[in-house]
Amino acid sequence: HKINTLAGFTSSLLLSLVALGMFVESIRRFFAPEVIHFNEAISVAVLGFLVNTGCVLLLQDSHDHSHDHEDHNLKAAYLHVLADALTSMLAIGALLAGKYAGLAWLDPVMGLVGGGLVLRWGVGLSRETARILLDMAPRR
Repeated sequence: HKINTLAGFTSSLLLSLVALGMFVESIRRFFAPEVIHFNEAISVAVLGFLVNTGCVLLLQDSHDHSHDHEDHNLKAAYLHVLADALTSMLAIGALLAGKYAGLAWLDPVMGLVGGGLVLRWGVGLSRETARILLDMAPRR
């Protein structure tokens, strides 16, 4: 049980690092915008969304069938692909608005929004798993 919890804790730290990277890159793009190849970017974002949505459904089904105890490693994997699916949705919206309404500045804004969402999940999971790793009473 502790191995899965440790894996979940490690994944939560990686989620938080990815979120910080999203913040840095989004802020950089505010000050140094890049040319966006909208058609290619939309295609990649849609493909990413579809793949990650499939993974979310598979992991949700596995998570629903684990009745013994909460598998924090499975939860971390679920949060990873859910975060990817949601950030793909944000990217699709921002790319469509950029392509058709000239709102290319939405790209870094959605990066900040997605980064905030990923950071919140990462911090929440790290708190939950750290309490277990330190043999503290779980918070209800």
